[in-house]
Amino acid sequence: MKKNDQLLEDIAYLESIGMTLDQLRSLHHWAGRPSSEGRVTFNSARDYFRRGQELGVNNSLFADRLNFVAKAHTQDVADARTANIGDLVEHAVRELPSNDVEPTL
Repeated sequence: MKKNDQLLEDIAYLESIGMTLDQLRSLHHWAGRPSSEGRVTFNSARDYFRRGQELGVNNSLFADRLNFVAKAHTQDVADARTANIGDLVEHAVRELPSNDVEPTL
């Protein structure tokens, strides 16, 4: 599966389980920037990544973080553990730190 397709699946899954916009934005490489509030949404991410273009370093990191949270949540649910999305988001950011290389999406 192409990384863009996986990212789109992960966004759909995470939105369906109640991930908040703040949690989505905290996974993005623009986390904490005022511009992220208006530009990073579930819809904007879907629209951007449906184009199918190659992912740059920062967008690849965003995709990896989303996938980390989606996989961890799925595993927690399968193991009958309480999957706290907020904790998983924090773990993803710690495990996959940003180098903030390029200002894209």
